[in-house]
Amino acid sequence: MMLRKYVALLCLLCASSVQAADDCQVTIEQFHDVEQGYRIKGTTDGNRSFVAPNPPLRCAEITITSTSRKEKVAIWLREHIEATLIDGREVTATQLNFKQDDVKAGYITFRPQQAVWAYVCFSEDATPIASIECELD
Repeated sequence: MMLRKYVALLCLLCASSVQAADDCQVTIEQFHDVEQGYRIKGTTDGNRSFVAPNPPLRCAEITITSTSRKEKVAIWLREHIEATLIDGREVTATQLNFKQDDVKAGYITFRPQQAVWAYVCFSEDATPIASIECELD
């Protein structure tokens, strides 16, 4: 009898940890590649230089959905959103903006199954974004 209770408790804990991992879901609405101008590059012999475009700033319009109610500091969230580029590298967000109406005293409130719109940018990179993930805990 005691073993059954132990197994039931263990299953309950495992199920809640799996649920917590899925607490933050990102839907990509649209990608934006923001051009960052040009830079001067030199040749290896040092005699000539030429103008080359900078890689674009990789940005996206996203919606973030949570399975539970949470209040988070908007600035804190920037460090908890990561993109995976198509070559497999992971990069952390450098800019994150929410609609002005969604930010109250610096906090964003996530309600169960209600999407919150955001505009997020990552570093300048020639490689496009494959996916975006977030963590609210």
